[in-house]
Amino acid sequence: MDYREVLMFFQFPLRASICILNSISLFLFMRRPTRKSRFTTLAVVFVTYILCSFFGDLCYGISILDYYFQIINNDTFKTIMQFTAYVIEFLPIIACAVFALDRALVLALPVLYGPWRIRHRLAVFVTVFEIGFIVALYIVNFLLDEVIYALEDILQVAFFGALFFETVMYAVFIFILRLHHKRVSTTLSSENKQTNHIVLFQAIIHTLLSTIPNAVSTAMYFMPEENDIRDPVIDGCFVSSYVSVLIVSIFTFYKLVPKRVQVVQATDKTAIS
Repeated sequence: MDYREVLMFFQFPLRASICILNSISLFLFMRRPTRKSRFTTLAVVFVTYILCSFFGDLCYGISILDYYFQIINNDTFKTIMQFTAYVIEFLPIIACAVFALDRALVLALPVLYGPWRIRHRLAVFVTVFEIGFIVALYIVNFLLDEVIYALEDILQVAFFGALFFETVMYAVFIFILRLHHKRVSTTLSSENKQTNHIVLFQAIIHTLLSTIPNAVSTAMYFMPEENDIRDPVIDGCFVSSYVSVLIVSIFTFYKLVPKRVQVVQATDKTAIS
């Protein structure tokens, strides 16, 4: 068994863990004792991670069975699985980027954020975009066979465009958060602080383990195929993205777990003689 087979099997527990952790986090998020709507960009991020992880494992499971037993003879089905690999990478990036934008707008427009229903509008936008992207992708795949190869290049460009958009949104969020701490005297609610911590941690981990490795992976494609380090680095960078999502999922789960509040009862010293 070579390293590629090891990486292929290693992706299964990674995605399964991501799916389970985000399912529990979504459950905890929906049970929060608040009157605010649960349909937020954070909820959309959870659902996106859950679905993409599930279908990612499903497609890779079918691919492994086909690799060993050649069970798939339909070229269209193979193309669908190939495009699904782009979908499960692309959609979480968009969801996380809009989540960061949402938190930046909370800090930048505190007065207008509620009346304009920005939280709800952004959640609707991401949901409609993700559904529309998937539907359009597979309609083009089924109806326009001659553009399949061109579409693959377009999806690759869209993927890196999404990474750039996510990085910019993280930078905007961090910049506004820094200004907020310097100029605003009012304190944020514990729920807003908790969510901001999630975005900040997500920004650091995704940049270090997803954006930078993907940039390195792209640079490796221009190296000669005979280079011994080219393919291992590309494959390692691909797995690094899943590791970043797993780390963020663990941190988010930790933040959402209800903390026990210890109540300390003060003794009445006057009662002591």
